[in-house]
Amino acid sequence: MDINTYDELVKPFELSRLLDQGLEDLKEKDYKNADEFFDSLEGMYKDVML
Repeated sequence: MDINTYDELVKPFELSRLLDQGLEDLKEKDYKNADEFFDSLEGMYKDVML
């Protein structure tokens, strides 16, 4: 697999999976606002560009 294939196929999937997990965490922790949620995402996934 070359790097272009990785960028096209794997990265979007990884990001969507991380966001799905974040939404599950959001339901469990009952964040009061979106900023708190995205701050927590940035902390957990520093290597992912949102």
